[in-house]
Amino acid sequence: MFFHSLEADEPGLYVNQLNVDVSGLDADRLVRAWQNMVERHAILRTGFLWQAGMARPLQLVFTKVEPEIVQLDWCGKKDALEESLATYAEQVIKRQIDWLTPPLAWLHLIRLDDDRYQLIWTRHHILSDGWAEARLINEWLASYSEEPLAAVGRPYGDYIRWLQRQDADLTQAFWTSELAGWRGRHCWQSRPVRRMRPRASPNAIPV
Repeated sequence: MFFHSLEADEPGLYVNQLNVDVSGLDADRLVRAWQNMVERHAILRTGFLWQAGMARPLQLVFTKVEPEIVQLDWCGKKDALEESLATYAEQVIKRQIDWLTPPLAWLHLIRLDDDRYQLIWTRHHILSDGWAEARLINEWLASYSEEPLAAVGRPYGDYIRWLQRQDADLTQAFWTSELAGWRGRHCWQSRPVRRMRPRASPNAIPV
């Protein structure tokens, strides 16, 4: 996904956007809640680096970042408002991404009148899938409502580090044996699966 985004003919590939008209919104409270999400979740403080001489891209997690939050006042703008909003949202999607300036998600709040805002939340799909986004939105709304939040789960980086410590030869031998006899297309049927027993490690984590 990262490679395809870099090589795309124009920006906007894999960029998702929530663009809704909201009434009764407390904009300052929503902004604080979003800042809270960025502080809580490492993926929202993540950038990507790939340059000449590097064999593969690196995912970098920053300790602290300043989220991009844009607030505009369009209360006096009445002519062609819908068209202007659509054009603005499209420009946000088509922006050039600075992969080293997280979060790769941007919040734009456009005030339309005393009680209405256009909320435009744009983010690159590299950050999360739809299931994770739904959980993030729910947590964001809970923070906005000043509800207590559950503790943040174990960092995904723990799993990556555990994975990197595994014996590749042992893993390959296990799956070669487990999949022996399978050729071409098959309908998967219930069959006993032999569990691979990893070597004991003081740094092992449950998965």
